[in-house]
Amino acid sequence: MRVRHPVFGDGKILEVMGTGVNQKLKIQFARVGVKTVLVRFANLELA
Repeated sequence: MRVRHPVFGDGKILEVMGTGVNQKLKIQFARVGVKTVLVRFANLELA
């Protein structure tokens, strides 16, 4: 799935880890490489 982050830009979800409020996503961003983010704080949009 493709997503957009306000700072890191466009990315592709590589892995989903955990559930609920502690769910994390590993995302490959075009500009900054691979980042792991908490879903509740990431402010992601579907791209």
